[in-house]
Amino acid sequence: MKTTEQIEHDKNLRRVVVSSLVGAVIEWYDFFLYGVVAGLIFNHLYFPEFDDRIGTMLAFATFAVGFVARPLGGLVFGHFGDKIGRKKVLVLTLMIMGTGTVAIGCIPSYASIGIWAPILLILCRVAQGLGLGGEWGGAVLMTYEYASKRERAFYASIPQMGLATGLCLSSGVVALLSWGLTNEQFMAWGWLSVVLVGVALYIRMHILETTDFRKAQERGKTEHKSLPIVRVCKEHPGNIALGVGARWIDGVFFNVLAVFVITYLVQYVDVPRTEALTVVMIAALVMCPFILFAGRLADRFGRGKVYGLASLLCGLSIFPSFWLMEGSGGNLFLIGLAIVIPLSVFYAGVFGPEAALFSDLFPPDVRYTGISIVYQFPGFLVAGIVPGLCTLFMKWNDGDPLYVCLFTLLAGLTSAASAFIIQRKHNAAVRRSVDGEVEHV
Repeated sequence: MKTTEQIEHDKNLRRVVVSSLVGAVIEWYDFFLYGVVAGLIFNHLYFPEFDDRIGTMLAFATFAVGFVARPLGGLVFGHFGDKIGRKKVLVLTLMIMGTGTVAIGCIPSYASIGIWAPILLILCRVAQGLGLGGEWGGAVLMTYEYASKRERAFYASIPQMGLATGLCLSSGVVALLSWGLTNEQFMAWGWLSVVLVGVALYIRMHILETTDFRKAQERGKTEHKSLPIVRVCKEHPGNIALGVGARWIDGVFFNVLAVFVITYLVQYVDVPRTEALTVVMIAALVMCPFILFAGRLADRFGRGKVYGLASLLCGLSIFPSFWLMEGSGGNLFLIGLAIVIPLSVFYAGVFGPEAALFSDLFPPDVRYTGISIVYQFPGFLVAGIVPGLCTLFMKWNDGDPLYVCLFTLLAGLTSAASAFIIQRKHNAAVRRSVDGEVEHV
């Protein structure tokens, strides 16, 4: 029979899960909706005076701007998340992200306002990046810190479904608008965010702060005079390095096989835009249950083991994936196999345990800042430039994706090695602990 305290905790846990998932869906829907349309529409609307492929690279460059802003957002909101709490910060980041997306949908084309069009586009991308930089850490920490220690990987994997659901929504919305509208009408795609933001804000206003953060407050750790960014870099530099190394395959693989692949299919395989978007949408939808399954496996066998093995599979699978797409002759079944299996199954094995893997690296009083650094800085250094870099690789190699595949394999090997080292450190920490549970590795 559950006590009143346990019943109340379970009720709050459900609210936290729902609010974190809805918020994550909004953030990723907003952010990757831009990535989906960057190489298809923005090159024509905002960079019409350039060659088609150069225009595509410039459009992807504005996509990268959002990744540049994400580390700053992670540091700023991570600081306040560790000082004043996860809940308050999550409300603010949600509003920033939604506002940026709606504003992008209102920007006139280059033909209407000239150079101000790409300038305004970049400013809105900065707002999106700042919001997402702070949102991810708070969303996964709410579920991670609310859950029991034996189920933390599973519960932290639930907000991770926001990426798959957001990508599915963005690809689906773009495919629908692409089918029925002109390129100019195609720009009015920010409306869905307004509805979702209202739902998430309502739920987030009615949840409690996490137990881990409240305990850190009671112990006076959140009142520490040193900034969280200073403490985490001084006390946990090795864990930061391992987390950044593990994060690499996530940023590379997703942006190759979910963002760049749409441009690749349209420009090199002659697949119609709507059909390419539909394949990615299906892959994102199939990914959701595999993310949860990977979270369960991570709780049972270890975050590092599951993450490391999945990283290797991602790095190796990119070769048959591009080989199959290249020789498909436009056959959607073959293209679907080439995308769905690596992205929905192998990549889910990376993305599902990721939040718990990184959260395990840091104690509660600097955890928001720590995981924001680990997650956002590789996004800035690697993931944000991946679509444009892949376009450059294709140009260098006369349309052959070999360089893209080798780059992805290198990322997979690096991330696997980092994850296995994290697992080894965790095992050593468990052996040293009295009760078999550790606060961080």
